[in-house]
Amino acid sequence: MHYQYHDGLLEQASLDASDRSALLTFLLYAVFDRTRARVSLRFEGIYNFAAVQAYFAKVLSDADPEADDCLDRCDALHWDTKRPASARSRYVFLRLAHYGSLRIHCEAVVEAAV
Repeated sequence: MHYQYHDGLLEQASLDASDRSALLTFLLYAVFDRTRARVSLRFEGIYNFAAVQAYFAKVLSDADPEADDCLDRCDALHWDTKRPASARSRYVFLRLAHYGSLRIHCEAVVEAAV
């Protein structure tokens, strides 16, 4: 990963069941990224899509667009070192402050500043 996501804010999350993908947008924490960049992560070809969908269903159902400027704070987001990666198999570990952890198993991860 090119960025440090710890203590960044998850601003948006969207999932697409037709291609088993997820798009997350984070506002990075100023201590680790002085510019407070916004970064999007696209997870393509998610193998455990049902688990990812259930996790984010809870996050999104709790969201209050009138009161909240973010969905949650990111405690951790990094490659899962306990699982071997290959050309079409990546594991990412995500832990949000109020929702616990999730391992995302996908074909590819695309990371880009927005």
